[in-house]
Amino acid sequence: MRLLEALQGLAALPRDISLTSLSKNCDPVFELRPLDAAVTKMKAQAASTRPPDPARIEKLIARFHAEKQNLDRFEPREIRLLAWNNQMLLNARFRSQLAERVRSRAVKPNLLILSQVYFGSWGTHAEHELFEQMLRILADQQAGFTPLLQRYKEKATSIFSASADVFLSRQISVEQASLTETLALWGVPTTTPLASAVLTAYVNHILTEISSGRVGQLDDLLATLQLPLVQMSTFQAGAGTLILSPHADKNDSFRKRIEAFVLDSPRLGDPRLPHNLPKWNGVDAAALRKFRTWRATKDLVFFFRSVLPEGRDPHGRKDFWLRYVDQVVDSVVALCPTDLQRLHTSLSLERVHHCRIQENQSISCFLMRFKGANEDFIVAEFSNVGKARIFYYGRFLERIGDINRSEFRLRELKSEEGLAISFSHMNNWQSKVRSTLAQIGIRAS
Repeated sequence: MRLLEALQGLAALPRDISLTSLSKNCDPVFELRPLDAAVTKMKAQAASTRPPDPARIEKLIARFHAEKQNLDRFEPREIRLLAWNNQMLLNARFRSQLAERVRSRAVKPNLLILSQVYFGSWGTHAEHELFEQMLRILADQQAGFTPLLQRYKEKATSIFSASADVFLSRQISVEQASLTETLALWGVPTTTPLASAVLTAYVNHILTEISSGRVGQLDDLLATLQLPLVQMSTFQAGAGTLILSPHADKNDSFRKRIEAFVLDSPRLGDPRLPHNLPKWNGVDAAALRKFRTWRATKDLVFFFRSVLPEGRDPHGRKDFWLRYVDQVVDSVVALCPTDLQRLHTSLSLERVHHCRIQENQSISCFLMRFKGANEDFIVAEFSNVGKARIFYYGRFLERIGDINRSEFRLRELKSEEGLAISFSHMNNWQSKVRSTLAQIGIRAS
């Protein structure tokens, strides 16, 4: 509402009162509300960041340089105009002279303009204490016409400081708002270095809370990590910490949330897939190994429970390989057409890493890649109880191709070429295979 309209309404108030019963009480808060709203709006407009004439500022800048960057011959209003220019505020000599005049109350530049420049180069300002002192003085002097200016006035020592990132990260919980909402409340653009620093501080804060056993903020953390302004280093550190969290070992629901988040993230994804592996550069190596173990365990259990006929595993193959699963580098469930069709829904729901076997002989296979002492090996276990095979990985790669190819031929997986050893699941087979694996540098945990 405009001020004139509010005043016209107020002028009509005596006439309205004269036409009503004297028993009716007037409420000043209600009657003066339109006038109060109009005045508040005018104050906010007065405190806005509407720029003055750019040409005039450019002339003043040229004059500043002509005066050898000395402000002694400038009027206070001219200095205030110069303080609208970002480059001038980043000029050390100008800013030093401006701060001196602010301290002496000779000049009162626009706080909102200065705060935007401060936030935009937060953490990199030369003599940042000088800039922060100037902002605090201005915040204290201004009347706080808007909620934003009032916040600056009340929390100047926190928002204009080297620890502003920590302060704002804690305000997210205080305000019970999202990260972007909190930044907006404090007038910090999401594209600024301060916004990135706040996000990092917030992520670290929640990670600390989770490490202390307070896992209720996990969803908030995962949502925050998906924001575009999250730096890659922050994202990788957060994901790695969550994967290695003790809660992931104790709480199945917690682990599944982390696992789904990583698999769905375009910044990471399944590290066993060649196109995803480079994205894991920078993630803690222990977290990478642990996540691979999670996925290999999922595939292994699925194969022996769902692919084997009626889920029967009379030779204890699943339990045997589960003792080695934390050393699996790659794994894939290769399904014959019959099993692929039968398990289509389960494969999708459980997100099993799988491929296709061309021949439909009702035989599927589980492939695991291990790192040995001197070279890698591929273990192939089949859904029918035949001979399992251990291939030299280099020969497997030359003869068949990468373990993550989209399909295999059964005869390739049954081949003797490139074979290190084959074994039947006869009595005491576990001891023999355990001994063989140990000889090539693969030992159970």
